[in-house]
Amino acid sequence: TVYIPKVKTLAIDDATNTHITFADGVAVVTDTVSYSSLQPGLNYTISGMIMDKSTGKALMIDGKPVTGKTTFTAKKSNGTEKVSFAFDASKLAGKTLVVFEELSVNGEIVAEHKDIDDDKQTIYIPEIVTTAVDAQNGDKLINPDKTVCIKDTIKFKNLVPGLNYMVKGRLMDKNTSKPITDKDGKDITTQTEFTPNKADGNVDVTFTFEGDSALAGKTIVVYEDLYIKSDSESIIASENNISNEEQTVFFPDVKTKASDSNNGLKMTYAGKEAQVTDSISYKNVIEGEKYKIVGYLYDKATGEKAETEGKAITAEKEFTAEKSDGVEDIRFNFDASDMSGKTLVAFAELYHNGNLIKSHNDIEDVNETIYIPKASTTALDDKTNNHISYAEEVTKITDKVDYENVIKGMEYKVSGYIVDTETGEPILINGNKITG
Repeated sequence: TVYIPKVKTLAIDDATNTHITFADGVAVVTDTVSYSSLQPGLNYTISGMIMDKSTGKALMIDGKPVTGKTTFTAKKSNGTEKVSFAFDASKLAGKTLVVFEELSVNGEIVAEHKDIDDDKQTIYIPEIVTTAVDAQNGDKLINPDKTVCIKDTIKFKNLVPGLNYMVKGRLMDKNTSKPITDKDGKDITTQTEFTPNKADGNVDVTFTFEGDSALAGKTIVVYEDLYIKSDSESIIASENNISNEEQTVFFPDVKTKASDSNNGLKMTYAGKEAQVTDSISYKNVIEGEKYKIVGYLYDKATGEKAETEGKAITAEKEFTAEKSDGVEDIRFNFDASDMSGKTLVAFAELYHNGNLIKSHNDIEDVNETIYIPKASTTALDDKTNNHISYAEEVTKITDKVDYENVIKGMEYKVSGYIVDTETGEPILINGNKITG
């Protein structure tokens, strides 16, 4: 009798129980070797090696090939044995591996199975790369004041077509490396299922949630984990890099401080050439990008935009951010001669690529508020207690000044002088004005 052995193999990842391995830490692949036509009673050795399909050469980890071996005594001509391979797969994302096996007796090879194109011998290591943007405009700067919709496009590689997969995503705070939560304190997560018809492709994952002022100034990184749907416990690929800029989106913040351009106070004079400077402090924008600030003055009493000559009072400025945080000034020039007693509030909006990325519109914010004082007077003679004085040597006139819309707690000074109504000039006595 002459025995001519034959072997065939089936390689499976221990964690996923499929032909797919996760590129993270130590992977264990078990190759079930089915043999036939062995001579019972002899001692056999199965020696395996993992090959890199792209190169057709042995997979090298730390300069050494990945091998496995098992020795057994054949009780029957036909049977199965398992060969295990344990290796560091953390740097193998995107690779396809193939298990080669040799059967030997007394050091002589009597059968082998080395088919680089055999799917049953193949192990796939998926890879995913993600890019997160605002779903509405494709910008990486997102306005936290409205409903937030983040689209994370996952570019996958080396999946087994036809299987059902599931992507689970979560949002992380880059500063703390902790999950971002919603208003109810729950982690913001999402998941998407898909069935690819090719090994490589794209799938979008969308996060939609209500905006929150607490998001202003935060940098968020999108984490993604890929699973086979039938085994949602075993990750087969992930992209969880807190420093990955492609996975990152930014929520800017804006604060403003308005003051009179000439005196630096939060009060301005009701004159024809009023000037108000609004200092815009921005935070968490992308360095080197161009931005535009648009400002409006609002009438606090009405809540409407303040106008002069029928036009809204606005100011704007374009700038390039040298750093992620900074300050830019905008200046409002307007005729305030009819605005005595009004309180104005400066609103500011920050734009990037034409998209509104943050606004600061708080009608109650004292830092944005400008007061325009108003004064009216009533002059009476001290003796007659009316508007008529007697032409005598000593005359006393008391002018009662009623003021409105000044800031409490500050010290003020009222200065007055008497004018001749016929000439419009101050009355002089011994060359001096009559003052109080």
